[in-house]
Amino acid sequence: MRFYVSLFCATMAYWGLSPAALSREPALAALVPANAIVCLTTPDLAQLDSHWAATGFCRLWQDDALRDFRISFHRATRLTPDADQSLLGVSWQQLLERASGEACWALVPISESDAGFLLLVDVSQHMAEATQTVAELRGQSSTAEDMDRQYFLEAGVLGISNRHELAGKALEWLKNPPQENLLASAAYRTVAEQCQVATGKPPAQLNWYIQPWAFQALVARAGFQGVGKTWNQLAAEGFQVIQAAGGVINLATAEHDLEHRWLVFAPGERKNAARLLDFSPLADFVLPTWVPADIDAVLDVHWKL
Repeated sequence: MRFYVSLFCATMAYWGLSPAALSREPALAALVPANAIVCLTTPDLAQLDSHWAATGFCRLWQDDALRDFRISFHRATRLTPDADQSLLGVSWQQLLERASGEACWALVPISESDAGFLLLVDVSQHMAEATQTVAELRGQSSTAEDMDRQYFLEAGVLGISNRHELAGKALEWLKNPPQENLLASAAYRTVAEQCQVATGKPPAQLNWYIQPWAFQALVARAGFQGVGKTWNQLAAEGFQVIQAAGGVINLATAEHDLEHRWLVFAPGERKNAARLLDFSPLADFVLPTWVPADIDAVLDVHWKL
């Protein structure tokens, strides 16, 4: 389970997010159980990759000076170019060559002490290649620890999971869509709708959603040190009122390398220090004229105290 937590933490860092929405309603999210702890979706995997390649972040990532860091990242996440050692069992390039649009990755609890991942990719326009890939993947055996994978191909969707329970449920739901799923959950829909209101733009290239307290429990069970005390302090100050968070990301826009909007869903009564959670945006706010034009980054926070 440590690897799935590492994968999410490193992926969020990779995209410049804080481990803590959707701009539209991707169909694949309807195949994810409602209790998913984390969900990342994109309406177009190839577009996400091409826009990432056009950013300065990508150029920095590929710089030789970061070679050792990239190796450490691949080891920690198993998100490696080597398909045989990858957590998914396929390389990023293989996914891109077979993807026809939408993709979805979710971290889902199996029990109180275990969780698994589920990757779903639309391959409807490349069924022949996807069929061959699944056949090859099923025929491969790996001797690496914790590398058991389940593969399926149904209704134009390629599915990969490390747990047969999740693969079986997704396969069943592809044939008989359920009414209860992540897309239909109140927290997920609230984050999605509010992010759409905030952006007012075409579908974002990357969408993320997390249940922070469920994720914290998963991190604790995975054996990560030094996180319990801080979270216990946050709980004592009333921050368990936060039920979910999510955001939308666009890369290589006309104005910026990265645009990221995110929302915290805290519907209950705020007590103690949690009453400070008020970050209402200001209308028509512009940066002060004293901010120089040649800076690399700027962070603007509006906090009502």
